[in-house]
Amino acid sequence: SLSSPVQKYKYQHEYDFDNDLIMIGQMETIPSAKLVPVTPFVAYFKHQVSPNDIQTLFPGNKSEVAQIFTLTVNELLEMEECMYLKRLNMDGPVYRSEYGDIWGLTALVLKPVLDQVLKPVFSND
Repeated sequence: SLSSPVQKYKYQHEYDFDNDLIMIGQMETIPSAKLVPVTPFVAYFKHQVSPNDIQTLFPGNKSEVAQIFTLTVNELLEMEECMYLKRLNMDGPVYRSEYGDIWGLTALVLKPVLDQVLKPVFSND
């Protein structure tokens, strides 16, 4: 039985996170643009991961993600801007990088983790 969202993801993607990631926790379920419930998880790598390894570790779902890339915490903090999110009728974060924009649901999930967890630990400020 696949009782947890993590177990379901591992099964669907045939990937064993236990070798590479330490799971910190599960965030509140939020609706996607198509109102499908999405349950974000926060985890970190057990070891240093090169940008080249990211493509192998997380090939991404081509129907959902244009590309996979890495940015540092400080890079994300420096590039954060605000944009109007029509679907939610509110302003939300956007991270404009050389690889493309991180926006929408990904940015909404990233912002509290970045501000409340990562910034206090990793920021150079």
